[in-house]
Amino acid sequence: MFEKNSEMPLGAASETASNSASSAASDTAAAPAETKVEAETKVEAETKVEAETKVEGETSKVKADHTKASSAAKDAPKAQASTNAADSLLSEIADMASEGAKQGKEDAEEMAEKAIPAIKLGLEKASYSTGYYLTFGLIFTGKLLVDALPSTSALRQGMSDGSSAAHEAFALRKEKEEMARASAEGATAS
Repeated sequence: MFEKNSEMPLGAASETASNSASSAASDTAAAPAETKVEAETKVEAETKVEAETKVEGETSKVKADHTKASSAAKDAPKAQASTNAADSLLSEIADMASEGAKQGKEDAEEMAEKAIPAIKLGLEKASYSTGYYLTFGLIFTGKLLVDALPSTSALRQGMSDGSSAAHEAFALRKEKEEMARASAEGATAS
């Protein structure tokens, strides 16, 4: 550790060694004291930095909130205008829907007015066709049967006489109805 210095006397070397040792001892004793102070200073500095960081963060949040509030306040007239435009648009849509419903009702009524006569006509045609084909089928079939039978057949003679009697009965019935109607009209006229 210590080298012999040729220029230095032996006593001086031991004195130097002694000074070095006492200096090292005092450095060692002072070192823990300085470390403690340094540690405390370091902790205080870190605490201060953390506090400043938190304050800056909170300040930034407050500034951001303030900016948002300011922006919202500035945008409020725009938002109100946008809301008014949306309300106006919804009102127009409601009016158009109402008009469409009214027009639809009018169109449906018009179609019903046109459809009712067409339905009546269709029912009348169906009734006529049913009556026509039923009567045609009965009469034509009866005539075919009569013509298919021999002219001297009792069945043919009976069918022919029955048909003539039915025509006469029908004509007589019609005549009675006309007389009853005429007398009813004469009685109301008197």
